[in-house]
Parts: sequence; structure tokens; C-alpha cells
Amino acid sequence: MATRSSRPGTLPNGAAPRAEGAGQPEAMTIRSLAAAPPRRLLTARLVMLLTLAASWTDALSFVYLGRVFASFMTGNILFVGIAVAQGDDWLLARASLTLLTFFVGFTLGSLYLEHAQFPQSLELRATVVRYLLVEGLILLLFSLVWQLAGGPTAQPVAQIRLLGIAGFAMGLQEALIATFELPSILSVALTGVVILLGRRLAHRLGPRPTHPQHGPASAPFLIVQMLIYLVAAFVAVRWTSTPFIPCLTVAAAIAVTLVTPPTTARS
Repeated sequence: MATRSSRPGTLPNGAAPRAEGAGQPEAMTIRSLAAAPPRRLLTARLVMLLTLAASWTDALSFVYLGRVFASFMTGNILFVGIAVAQGDDWLLARASLTLLTFFVGFTLGSLYLEHAQFPQSLELRATVVRYLLVEGLILLLFSLVWQLAGGPTAQPVAQIRLLGIAGFAMGLQEALIATFELPSILSVALTGVVILLGRRLAHRLGPRPTHPQHGPASAPFLIVQMLIYLVAAFVAVRWTSTPFIPCLTVAAAIAVTLVTPPTTARS
């Protein structure tokens, strides 16, 4: 059965092609990435860089924009319920708007990626670069509005504007990551990563399963992704709250995409 990446109009999942009769694809490990096919290596790099952009944006949003997340929608849905129960209109406005803009960003991004045509590897890279450029410009707008606000913590209207911009950018970002089709691996939430890591530990400690499922990434890869989230939150709160880190990170993702060697559509 053909995988989704074999159809026109979808991005590859970054996995190496399966040999005939083979089972699950080999897990993405830190060591194996050095010799990985260019497309698989690019996928891993994008996941890490965009995870940094999401974690930094979430840290700023939660600490300085009224205890609402820019990318973690599970928390925002919870906040909507709490706001309704407590009659907190401002919390309801912040959480609801961020949910809405994230949803709109994800939907528009998915529509674009589903209809993008790139039969050649150069066109594939150009599509990713254009897409990331849009996200980077939106995050740059977030940074500029933050600077112009002067102190978003004390300005409810500025908080709502910033959350709307950030939510839309994170929705766009997750549409790209979701197109890679890496089960349980997102750049905007790590619940799936924690669950996948727990499954790996259970498989290692328990009896060897009859039909092992390697999944898309190794335990060290998953741990690095979690550490990115943790360290970004610590640095953003303890040392510097500059809002320009996410757009600079997306710029780095664009550079990584441009320098990745071209590959054929089946690599």
C-alpha cells in the first residue's frame, strides 16, 4: 500500500523507503541522522527548530500574555471552561481567540500544503521555504507588536492582539509538522512525545513484543525534543524575554531547508 508521501500534493514523512517485506521503518535516532537521506535529515531538523519556536512562543504567552498558551490548545480549551465557570471575560476572550486563530492557521496551512504541487525535489524545497517564510513574517509581526506595546503584561488589548497573531503562526507551523506524518510527534505539544517515550521504556523493560513497533523516533531523539521545550521556557523567563527568538528560529529553519542537498521525490 502506498504511503501518503507518494501522492502529489503532500509533503514526505521523512522516513527512509521500506524494503520489500520489511516491517516498521527504522526509528529516527540521533546517531543515524548523520547518515540519513537528506529528506529524512531535513524533517528531523525542522522538527527540532520548530519545537524551539513553539516552546519559546508558549513561554512568552503564558507568562506575559495572561496565562494563555499560543500553541498548546488542550490548555486553552481548559481555560475556556474555567473562564465560563468563573465569569472571567478576559480569560475567555484570550483563550477563545487563540483557539480560533490557531484553528484558522492550521486549516489554511493544511489547504495550501494539500494542494501544493512539487514533483521535483527543488520544488519541494521551494514550497517549504515559502511556507516557512510566511510563518517567519507573522512571527516578526508578533515581535514588532510586542515591542510597540511596551509592556503587554499590563495591557489586555495588546495581549489579545499578540495571542491572535501567535496562535495563527503556531497553527500554520503545526500544519507543516502534521504533514510529515510522524505519529505522536508535534512541535506544539509534547504529550504524545511523553507517551511515545513511555511506550519505548515499557517495551525495553518488558518482554520483547512479537510485533515490535519502532515508531518514528528513538528515545534520545524524543528526550532532546522535550529538553528543547524545557530549556527554552527556562531561558525565556529567567534570562531574556525577547520576542524575536521564534522568528529567528524559523529563519534558521529556512536556511537549513535551503542548504539541504536536493533529493529525488522517492528518497
